[in-house]
Amino acid sequence: MTTVNKIGGEAPNLLDVIRHGGAQFVVNTLTKGKRPARDGFRIRRESVENGVVCLTSLDTAEALLTVLESLAFRTECMPPMLGGEAPVQVPHAKKKKRRPFDEK
Repeated sequence: MTTVNKIGGEAPNLLDVIRHGGAQFVVNTLTKGKRPARDGFRIRRESVENGVVCLTSLDTAEALLTVLESLAFRTECMPPMLGGEAPVQVPHAKKKKRRPFDEK
């Protein structure tokens, strides 16, 4: 995760990063109203126009993070060894559920 400058701030700001391909995902919660001058509207629009995934809900962002973490830490059983001996299987330790948006 990278922190960038606010819209209207020093370059590069968030819109610059999105335009130049520096963002894979943007998490931007909705604001009230649909006035184009609002930063949230501009962020979401720039994301869509540049093919960047824009998540507008923290619940969705958390669900996506959970899926990505489960894919990154996937394990598979080894096939049986030649000679008929089965590999030893070790039970997985329970992982404490971490909420990425909680205060640390």
